[in-house]
Amino acid sequence: MARKFVIFVHADKTQLARIVHGFWYADQLRERQHPVELIFDGAGTQGLASLLTPGHKYGQLVTEAMARGILRGACPYCAGCSRSMESWPMPRSPSLMTAPSIPALAATSMRGMKS
Repeated sequence: MARKFVIFVHADKTQLARIVHGFWYADQLRERQHPVELIFDGAGTQGLASLLTPGHKYGQLVTEAMARGILRGACPYCAGCSRSMESWPMPRSPSLMTAPSIPALAATSMRGMKS
């Protein structure tokens, strides 16, 4: 049985390398048949919002991660506090309607990683 992983990205828009690596790590795990979820939390919601700017160099990472089913979403509370996601074109995930629950993720045997 493949191990399950969740990657939390807390990097703001000034930490582009950390944001991009979160996507890359998630995709590498997916390619090796590991269930993986990518969650943007805290300042990471600002980082995700920056990628959604039209013409962003790494904007396609969001589209690709959504198509591959690895982008779970962003903490709606953090996104609302920073107002970074007001015009977020991505549908909100019903499974992430509140802040991410570490105990709930642990109950599903997810292993955490931080980018």
